[in-house]
Amino acid sequence: VYDHPVAALEIIRMAIAYSETDWQVTLIGCGELESLLGRHDRKIIGAVEQMARESPKFRECLANVWRHGMPDDVWDRVLAASGRKPTA
Repeated sequence: VYDHPVAALEIIRMAIAYSETDWQVTLIGCGELESLLGRHDRKIIGAVEQMARESPKFRECLANVWRHGMPDDVWDRVLAASGRKPTA
């Protein structure tokens, strides 16, 4: 999550795919995915948006991410990709 954002995103994607409960999806979103986006927002937002389009489970996970210091434009993209309303 700190030094290898692309690899971390792939591990997170796999963890979401193999999760068995809604609670696991929630924890991944508000944990590792939120931390990853907070540190590497511009590097991975495109891939995150693509994964959210392809996977309802990933989109649900993304809905549990809080802002965690992301700039406005990236945060708006996270909100839109997760199905939440972007800020005005």
